[in-house]
Amino acid sequence: MRQLGLATMLVLLSALVGASCGGGDDGDGGGGQGTTSIRVGVIPITPVAPVYLGVEKGFFEREGLRVEPVPAQGGAAIVPAVQSGEQQFGFSNSVSLMIAQTQGLDVRVVSPGEAAPADREEDNSAVMVPPASDVRRPQDLEGAKIGVNTLKNIAGLTIEASLEKMGVDTESIDLVEVPFPEMLSATKSGEIDAGFFNEPFTSAAEGAGLRTIVNPYTQTAPDLPIAPYFTTQQYIDDNPKVVAAFQRAMERATRYANENPDELRRILTTYTEIPPETVKKIGLPHLTSELQPEPYEQLADIALELGYVDKPVDVDQLLVPPGE
Repeated sequence: MRQLGLATMLVLLSALVGASCGGGDDGDGGGGQGTTSIRVGVIPITPVAPVYLGVEKGFFEREGLRVEPVPAQGGAAIVPAVQSGEQQFGFSNSVSLMIAQTQGLDVRVVSPGEAAPADREEDNSAVMVPPASDVRRPQDLEGAKIGVNTLKNIAGLTIEASLEKMGVDTESIDLVEVPFPEMLSATKSGEIDAGFFNEPFTSAAEGAGLRTIVNPYTQTAPDLPIAPYFTTQQYIDDNPKVVAAFQRAMERATRYANENPDELRRILTTYTEIPPETVKKIGLPHLTSELQPEPYEQLADIALELGYVDKPVDVDQLLVPPGE
C-alpha cells in the first residue's frame, strides 16, 4: 500500500480528533448542505418533550442538525458531560446552572425550557403529605423533613422561598435527598414528613391520596425559569452556526408542543415509562419559547438571598440570546 504523505496524515488525524471531540460535524449546522450530529443530555420527564418532537417532526433536520437525545438521571450527570464535550447541549435546572457559573464553570443558557406558570392551578410542582398527616397548612411544615430530588436545586430553593413568604421558619426545615421514583414510598412510609413532586410523580401521588400543602414554583413567583438548555462558551465559539440552528429548532419545537398538547402527550410514551392511561391525566409542563433575562434576574436574587450562591449571578453572561 502506498505510504501517505505527512500533510495527508495530518488532515486525517485532524478529522479523527474533531469527530472524537463530539459534535460530529458533517456540515455547517443549518447554514449549508451538510448535517451536524449533536448529542443532547436530557432527563426522561415531561418538560423535554420538545426535543423528541423536534426530532420526530424534522425541525432539527431542517436546520441541518441530527440530534441524539441522551437520557440521564439528572442535571448532575449532564453538566459534566457537556463540560467534557461528550454532549454538546444539556437540560438542567436553572439554580444548578447558576451555582455552576458562580463556581467558575463554563455554562451558557441557549434555549428556554420549563417555567413556572402564572396560575397556581396549572402548577405541577407540589409539596405533598400523606392523607393522615397532621400537616394541614404551610405553617405546619416547621420542623419537618421534606424530600427533594436533589439538594441545592430549583426544588429546594422554591420550597424555602415560598414557605418564607408565608412566614414559615425555614431554618427549622430539613431538606433531604430522595430520588423522584422513591419519593411517594418515602412519604407514605413516614421516612420523610413531606415530599416534593413534579409530573408525572404529582399525579401518582394524588392517585395515592396525598394532599398538596404548597405549590413551590408559582408561590415563589410566576414565570420563574425552572429548567433550560445549555452549552459552553467554548462550543459557542467553535460552532456558532450550530448553536443558532439549535436555538431556532428548539423554539419551533416548543411552540409546536404548546399548540399540540395531544402530540405532546403522545410523545411522552416514547421516551418515558409513564403508562398511556396515566399520560392522558397528567398535568402538562409550562413551556416557554422566549429567553427573557428578567425572570432569571429574579431567580438569581432569590438564590443569593437564600445562600444558594455566594456571589451575584451574572445573568447577562449566563444567557445567550438567539443568533448571538
